[in-house]
Amino acid sequence: MATSEQAITAQSGAQQSEEPQTARKYGGEDSFRRIKQLLTQLFGPSIHAQIQGLLDVRKGAPVAVHISDSEREEVYQRGIQRGREDLQAEIVFAERLAAIRGKYPDFDHAWASVRPLVPRVVWEEATDLAHGLEAAYQLSKLPELARELAELEPEKARERFRHFVKDLAALGAL
Repeated sequence: MATSEQAITAQSGAQQSEEPQTARKYGGEDSFRRIKQLLTQLFGPSIHAQIQGLLDVRKGAPVAVHISDSEREEVYQRGIQRGREDLQAEIVFAERLAAIRGKYPDFDHAWASVRPLVPRVVWEEATDLAHGLEAAYQLSKLPELARELAELEPEKARERFRHFVKDLAALGAL
């Protein structure tokens, strides 16, 4: 009997020692505190209600959210503002893409040849920068640079692409 109790104690001790490592790995105490705060705001202070709310979200069932009318209005207004900003960004991107396609008729073909090589953050950066799409076209002519970007960590690739755009602008190529 003592042996099984020791095994259970050892297992629970191992589980306890694993929890802090997991917590640090996924964001630490600040992250867990923020998650707890969000769950409390959404589903109320009851742990049972929070778990049930998360299960409902997972099932796709309608969720009863516990927020005040003023908080709901604030969330609604932020959503509208974000929607406007997203729409404006899409319009700007479509205009830039149309201009690039007019300037370089082979843009789609050229970019498609290197796009699988470059990290996603480079494409995102190309869409955000004023001359990013033109730099993406120039990048398509330099597959060795595309491979270099592919080997970098995402943030380093983003920064390298920014420098590439600045260099092209300094040379008057954009």
